[in-house]
Amino acid sequence: MAKEDGMDPQLNPILLERTAPVRPGVFRIPFTRRVSPDVDRAATHHAAWLLEHGMVRSPRAIEGIASWDIALVCGVVLPHLRGADLRLCTDWMGWAIIFDDLFDGAVGSNPRTAAEVIENLADIVHGDPENPPHVNHPAESALVDLIRRTGQRMSAMWCNRMFNNTLDWLTAMSNEATQRRVRRVWTFDEYMIQRRNNVWARGALDLVEIGTGYELPDVIHNSWEFDSLRTRTVDGCAWMNDIYSLPKDITRNDPSNAVLVLEQERSMPRADATRHVVDLTYGALAEYRKIKASLPALFGHLGLSAAEREGCLRWMAAVDQLWIGANDFHLYHPRYRPETMTKPVKDDFLDDLHLAPEQARRHTL
Repeated sequence: MAKEDGMDPQLNPILLERTAPVRPGVFRIPFTRRVSPDVDRAATHHAAWLLEHGMVRSPRAIEGIASWDIALVCGVVLPHLRGADLRLCTDWMGWAIIFDDLFDGAVGSNPRTAAEVIENLADIVHGDPENPPHVNHPAESALVDLIRRTGQRMSAMWCNRMFNNTLDWLTAMSNEATQRRVRRVWTFDEYMIQRRNNVWARGALDLVEIGTGYELPDVIHNSWEFDSLRTRTVDGCAWMNDIYSLPKDITRNDPSNAVLVLEQERSMPRADATRHVVDLTYGALAEYRKIKASLPALFGHLGLSAAEREGCLRWMAAVDQLWIGANDFHLYHPRYRPETMTKPVKDDFLDDLHLAPEQARRHTL
C-alpha cells in the first residue's frame, strides 16, 4: 500500500522518475501521487494536435511546449483517465495553459487586443458546436475542436456548466489585462474575487468529472459543502501559483499576485506577505480536508443512492490529485524555474501565438 506523501508502488519506473520533483517544492501536499499509464501516448497525441491547429509552429515553440510536459501534469491530476478521455483532457489543459501564458506577455497588458481575442473565443463557446463561427486564429480552431469532442463525451447540462466556467475564466483574463494597464491597487478581497476566475482551477475541476466517469448531480453541485470544497481548492491552486510565480511577477512589475497585493494594501514586508499567503494555502488545504471528511454524512442527508455515493467519492479522491497536480505543474513548468523567472521575457514564442494577422499588427503598436 502506498503511504502518504509517497508514490504509488505500481507506477511505471519511468513515470516515477519523471514525477520526482526537479527542485524542492514550497508546498507539501499530503496525498498519494498517482499517474495515468497512458501519459506518453497522450503526449504524442497532444503534440500532433497542437501542430494540427497551428498553436505551435516554430521548432522553438514545439520544443518549448514539449518541455512543459502537459500530458504528465494531466496524468497526475486525472490519474484514472485512459485513452480518448486522457487525450481530450490533456488538450483542454494544454489549450488553457498556453492561453494563460499568452497573457503573461504583451497581450496581457493590452486591454483592446485582449478583449478582441477573448470576444472571438466567447462567440465560439456560445455558438453551435456543429456550426461554429468562422475561426481567425489557432486558439479558435482548437477551441472549436475541444467543444465538439466534449459534447460527444458529456451531457448537454454538464457541457453548459463547463463552458460557462470557461467564459468566466476568459472574462477574468480580459479584466486582468485592464488591471495591468491602469495599475489600480486592489484590496485583497477584490483581488480574490478576480483571482478565483482567472486561475483555471474551476476548469480542471470540471475535467475531474470526465476523469471519474461520473457527472455530479445538481443536488451536489448546489450544496454549500461542495461549493466550499471547490472554493477552497480554487483558492489553494491560486495561492500556490502566486507563490511560485512571485519572482516572475516582481521581474515583470506585474501587480496581479496575492503577495504583492498584501504588500501594497496592508504595507506588509514582502517576507511577511509571502508567509501569509503560504499560510493561507495550507489553511485552505486544511479546510478542504475537513469539509471532505464531513461529506459522507451529507450523502445520507441528501438521500443519495449507493451508485451516487460511489461517484461522489471517486470525484473527491480525484480532487486530491488536483492539489498534487497544481503543485507539480509549478515544479515542472520551465516558466517557474528560478533561472528563468528572474529574467525579463521579450519576444516570447507565445506572445503572438493566438493572434490573427490584423491583431498581430495592432499588438506591435
